Amino acid sequence: MSKEQDILATKAFFEGWKFYQTIIRLNYMFHAEIIEHETALLSSLSRERLSVLELGCGDSFAISQVAKSISIDRYRGIDITSLALKYAQKNLERVIPNVELVEGDMFQEGTFHSEISDAGVLGYTAHHLETKAKISLFSRVRKQLRADGILIVYDLITDEGESPEDFLERSIQHFETSWDAFDRDQLASIRDHVSTKDHPESWEGWKSIAEESGYSRSALRFRDPQHIFGIMAFWSRP
Repeated sequence: MSKEQDILATKAFFEGWKFYQTIIRLNYMFHAEIIEHETALLSSLSRERLSVLELGCGDSFAISQVAKSISIDRYRGIDITSLALKYAQKNLERVIPNVELVEGDMFQEGTFHSEISDAGVLGYTAHHLETKAKISLFSRVRKQLRADGILIVYDLITDEGESPEDFLERSIQHFETSWDAFDRDQLASIRDHVSTKDHPESWEGWKSIAEESGYSRSALRFRDPQHIFGIMAFWSRP
């Protein structure tokens, strides 16, 4: 499958955005914990005019909830799905004063511009890339951040020594037995998406990617009880 075809397939998967909203509503992928940790991490920057860049922003649900607790002055969200961005616009109304939403491929260089942000966010997006491409993406995000900025990543994390194949099969089995809001066809769609498009990393793997991308400090803030999802933070400055 070409990269263009892969992007189109991913876009088609997420066009049914109510599917993903169900995941958020039932906290299947721990968005409550994401909001909690993202709020704490952004608060630690102590900015009067906080700016955030989010790649693969989807409907910007998490950041819209964070912005109810802390002041965010500027937000730029990028996603390939126009429907998701329509939800994002609605979610961000009246909580962030300066919002720019861009429909585009976050993996393309032209998606970025010269504006520098205090924080970057990658939420459940980087795992679609293989390791070298993750390093490239992390590097490009770092260049968009202030010297003392932070990159917040929530994504898939394997156990140390666990193969990607074993992790994905273990994850799929958990989804099929525990995500009971979805019917058989929806679960089959999840299995197809996860088994063909996901490239998970261990925590040591994520740290190595960050180090090769120029980040000097890393922290694993949260792991779920099943050891599938995690919340990570990476700083440019020690």
